[in-house]
Order: sequence, then C-alpha cells, then structure tokens
Amino acid sequence: MPIYIMLVNWTQQSVGNVKESPMGFDAFKQSPEQAGSQLKSFYLVIGQYDMICVVEVPSDEVIAKLGRTNGAKR
Repeated sequence: MPIYIMLVNWTQQSVGNVKESPMGFDAFKQSPEQAGSQLKSFYLVIGQYDMICVVEVPSDEVIAKLGRTNGAKR
C-alpha cells in the first residue's frame, strides 16, 4: 500500500481545547483504521505545521477522504 505524509495544522478550536488533545488524537488514529489504513507514525513539529502524520492507505481516494474528514474535525 502507498505511504503518504500528511502535514497538519491545529485550528483555533483545537488549540483552545488542548487539554482534550489526547482524546482527539485517539479519535484521529481510529479514522485511518476504519478506512482500512494504518497510522504508521506521527510527529509534533515546530514551524509552519503542527504535526506530521505518516499514513499507509490503499488508494489515493482513501487519503483524500481522510484529509477531508479529519480537516473538518480539526
């Protein structure tokens, strides 16, 4: 399966709810699994992006759907 790198930024809402971040990340980790994918690794970073996620997915369509779905939640 192809491996993709997702560059993620937190929204103002997620920054305001930082205490709930572990629960939100748990929900985020389940999202690829439900789509037949796997979150391989993630990194919190400093700079233009807040997080980098490495995801293994079965197709381009699945990664596009994950990006749209999780973008709406963050």
